[in-house]
Amino acid sequence: MTWLKGTHCGEIFGGQAAIELMVEGGLDGILNVRRYLDTWPSGRPGGPGEGKTDGGIGHKSRL
Repeated sequence: MTWLKGTHCGEIFGGQAAIELMVEGGLDGILNVRRYLDTWPSGRPGGPGEGKTDGGIGHKSRL
């Protein structure tokens, strides 16, 4: 839940939390987050944690 609620600096998020993007964007927002997450295990640029030093979780808030 922390990843969903934390702010993100990834290009598609614009500083928003993933949950905000999904709720405000409806089905398109959900699919955008899904595509973003799909890139993570494949090693393609743009996945969570890309270029981050926060342990790869890609958000500012920590537990």
